[in-house]
Amino acid sequence: PTSLHTFAARFFLAMILCATITLENTYSGQLKSILTVPLFTEAVDTMEKWSKTDWTWSAPSIVWTQTIDSSHIEKEQIMSEKFVVHDYDFLYNASFRPDYGLGIERLMSGSFTFGDFITAPALETKIISKDDLYFDWTRAVSIRGWPLMPLFDEHISACIETGLFVHWERQNVAKYLDRQTQQIMLNLASGHINKSPPQKLTIENISGATFALIFGCLIASFVFLLELSIYNFNKFQDFRNKTK
Repeated sequence: PTSLHTFAARFFLAMILCATITLENTYSGQLKSILTVPLFTEAVDTMEKWSKTDWTWSAPSIVWTQTIDSSHIEKEQIMSEKFVVHDYDFLYNASFRPDYGLGIERLMSGSFTFGDFITAPALETKIISKDDLYFDWTRAVSIRGWPLMPLFDEHISACIETGLFVHWERQNVAKYLDRQTQQIMLNLASGHINKSPPQKLTIENISGATFALIFGCLIASFVFLLELSIYNFNKFQDFRNKTK
């Protein structure tokens, strides 16, 4: 047969060879194929950006939003409307969702307080906002004309100036909260973003490409068989014509 008649066969064999080499390099040896998802939007790392999304956030108590419930600031009003109270079981499951926010408290010392529903594995897909939704002081209330108020004010001022409050906060954080989770939060707050390790491709990851490959192989096989049949038929016709 001429080179034109064998084009389909050579093209089919070339495609099979390329597919074999691709799959061999993907699933064997020391090569690892990495799936990446392009990020078309900016990271939601500020309260302003969060207020423009349709995501909600939650905490185990309504106390988290009482300070901003009557706020006249539009951003705080939106964040208050997005807040929902849930129990610890729901919050634990929601902590693994990339589109759901959880309330944590940033202390004056820079540490964070958080509920038991937040674990280290859940923080792999989380970021901590660069700014706070609001800042509130602990209040002390007394009767009007309390004679010890000046002394109490001096005591509070001395605790702040000497760093005693910061020392108490750090001491209690180390004592009662998970240190690994705390360290991850500090890293996230400093701008560190966890990167997912390379993962090997599976059939589910390349199902679309696999379907296209199989479909192409079937079409190529059909064309190859058709070309082979036509060639044999023409050869048989030539043989009959010569024998007559």
